[in-house]
Amino acid sequence: MSEIYFLRHGQSQSNVENRFSNGNYGYPLTDQGRRQAEKASAFLRSRAIRKVYTSPIHRAVQTAEIVCSKWGLTPVIADEIREFSVGIFEGKKIAGQARELYVDLKEKWAGGEMDTRISGGESHREIIDRLWKGIEYALEEGSGEPALMVSHGGLLSMALPYMCDNLDISTFYEREGVFIRNCSVTSVEARKENSRITLSLLEWADDSYLDVAERSY
Repeated sequence: MSEIYFLRHGQSQSNVENRFSNGNYGYPLTDQGRRQAEKASAFLRSRAIRKVYTSPIHRAVQTAEIVCSKWGLTPVIADEIREFSVGIFEGKKIAGQARELYVDLKEKWAGGEMDTRISGGESHREIIDRLWKGIEYALEEGSGEPALMVSHGGLLSMALPYMCDNLDISTFYEREGVFIRNCSVTSVEARKENSRITLSLLEWADDSYLDVAERSY
């Protein structure tokens, strides 16, 4: 058994611009995002985390480096936990038809259409399979110690609920506080028996350690 903590990156310039930036095209953390990461480091310090993995996307790497700088750790790049690809929407504003089609995609995924995708992007099945691989790798490396994965709101919100045995996915997205804000913390209990991994959700998108004025999307 092991606890895995998932931290969404701090506020980035792409968040401020309200832009799809699911590939690795710069968009560094803002000053607010760096402050959020510093507070996340202090908040998570008591969790006895000894291994940190990060998406290779710039804003996640920056967040992981800030978190680890206080712990004496070096984050490990894990491509399995990068944000999911939005294909032809990459770089576009999250507005108008692009936003409508993106919302429609997520609704289709929630309705079970796992192989639907935006042109050039990833399917629901692919992102879930990818996250499973990242979790399996962390469990193999961690020897039961808590691990931290610095990742992205889209990947975590659209993959992780479908992977936890203690969630009813038919009602999960109807609850309050489902959206994963910048530097919010989600945690699961992971068990591996033989070749099967099971996950149980412990906490979802907790950013209560940030002042209200510091919280952002």
